[in-house]
Amino acid sequence: TANASNNPTESSNQASTTTSNNQANNTFSPTTTSAPEPTETPTVKASSGVNFVTPGPTSAAFTNLDLIRGYLKPNGLATYSSFSVNNNQTITVDGVTFPYDSSYTSTFVTGYDGALLNSFVTASGLPTQRGIVASTFIEYGGLPFGTVLFVEGYGLVVVGDRNGMGSTDTTALDICFNDSELVDGSISPGRSSRQVFVLSTN
Repeated sequence: TANASNNPTESSNQASTTTSNNQANNTFSPTTTSAPEPTETPTVKASSGVNFVTPGPTSAAFTNLDLIRGYLKPNGLATYSSFSVNNNQTITVDGVTFPYDSSYTSTFVTGYDGALLNSFVTASGLPTQRGIVASTFIEYGGLPFGTVLFVEGYGLVVVGDRNGMGSTDTTALDICFNDSELVDGSISPGRSSRQVFVLSTN
């Protein structure tokens, strides 16, 4: 039978040793905090409610020009006052949001009007006016009639005419103005590079 120790110092040392050993054997895990979950970037929903018809026939140019006509607000070279690119493949023009399929830079953007050319009917049969753009011919990679574009600095336009600049620049665009706007010198578009957005259709 083991005898219990009557030495208080020895008992104290044993207790101290036991406590130290227990502390040494304890495993401490570092405190971890979960990273906050990423929040989704707010998106802007399309608000125009416009359903453009599929480009191709000349009739598409007539229909889609009628659909954008109410959004054209002549403002110097442009037909809009404000414009922004959103984070979900949409653009907002004067508070109205449109979805787009693609965008690119045209390095050859110019302007014309019927009086300047002494020709008042476009290749699609539409009379010359704001809201129309002349793209290069199809064989040079031009856009089909009725394609709806937003050209930065100019505004919403519909492909309703052809230009002869395809051999120089396949992205060339010639923006149409109301008759005599360029002839009287009140507007001078010159030549520039512009960002172009191809708006979504049905």
